Amino acid sequence: MTTQTPPKPSLKMNIIGDAFVDIYCYLSPNQSLPTLGGDSRLSQPIHSVAGGSALNTCTHYQALAEEEVTVELQTVMNEEDDYGKVLLNHVKKYGFQLINCHPQQQQQQQQNQHADKESSTGHCVVIVCNNERSFMTHLGCVGKFHASHLQVDKLISSQPPQQLLQPSVPECNHHHHVHVHVAGYYNIPGFWNGALEQVFVKVKQQRQSMQDGNATTTTISLVPQHDATEEWDGDLLQLLQYVDFLILNELEAFSIVSTHLKEDDSFQQWRERHNNPNAKKNLQMIYL
Repeated sequence: MTTQTPPKPSLKMNIIGDAFVDIYCYLSPNQSLPTLGGDSRLSQPIHSVAGGSALNTCTHYQALAEEEVTVELQTVMNEEDDYGKVLLNHVKKYGFQLINCHPQQQQQQQQNQHADKESSTGHCVVIVCNNERSFMTHLGCVGKFHASHLQVDKLISSQPPQQLLQPSVPECNHHHHVHVHVAGYYNIPGFWNGALEQVFVKVKQQRQSMQDGNATTTTISLVPQHDATEEWDGDLLQLLQYVDFLILNELEAFSIVSTHLKEDDSFQQWRERHNNPNAKKNLQMIYL
């Protein structure tokens, strides 16, 4: 009697968030940022690279991925402009899957119309001075990206790689493990104030209904990024009850906590005040 080898568990990495073209400017060692109306010297030619928190994360995951791992990016870009073409070439080079959630781009594909030329692919000037980076960002279509534009069905269920499918075992024909990573939360106002929460609720509920006694897991991580509005809100605290891993640097952590910390309040009191009895108890905070 032949014993059938059980399939390898498959993993779907869903990355949702921002994609930009970064235009790098390296200031000479003895130079500082130019004063208003002034000038500063650069140590090397200006150059452009594909970037953005979500796209960079996807690139690194794809480099590490094995055959049972699917990496997919949901972001927005204008595929007709020069910046969008830089991003498309990057995706093609590194081989991960892309869903362009730009609503006008989707309309163009359906109606064979030109995309709105004023809705540029997001891009930013990156000024490097004394090994520190500062940014000047044009959000472009990233600023119009809304949680309702996401293809939620792709976050919930999609087929694993062809070599892992087993027609005789239907429960093996969706990914065993799904991870959703949100990158650049504060760059995307359309994710704020409960919009992304609705997506998380739907993903969690429908993934739980797919278990049928099998090992099906769903995890979520989030990188807030710097909030250029300096408000550090967007109802992020409410969203954290669905998040397993919060990844942020010291400046972001300090800014978020201090913004929501009342005068003469301790951090422990802040945590207790914002404690939701239904919230996740094992949120992991990862400092970069």
